[in-house]
Amino acid sequence: MSHAKERSVFVPAAHGGAIQARAGELLAVVDVAGGQVADFVALPGGDWRKAGSPHQTRSSLRRLTPPVGDPLVEW
Repeated sequence: MSHAKERSVFVPAAHGGAIQARAGELLAVVDVAGGQVADFVALPGGDWRKAGSPHQTRSSLRRLTPPVGDPLVEW
């Protein structure tokens, strides 16, 4: 049984935020107000050269939302 601590970051509309997650941790992006667009960029170890690109991921997977287990594609 896992006893992972839950952490959260509240990001107001038209702002950005960040949270560090390690391999194997679960990350959920929740739109609490409804109707907002969320851009998600993954930075492995903070290395911008290997950032996961939402646009490249959508283009390569040919779908808007990647299912669980699909890879994030770098810039």
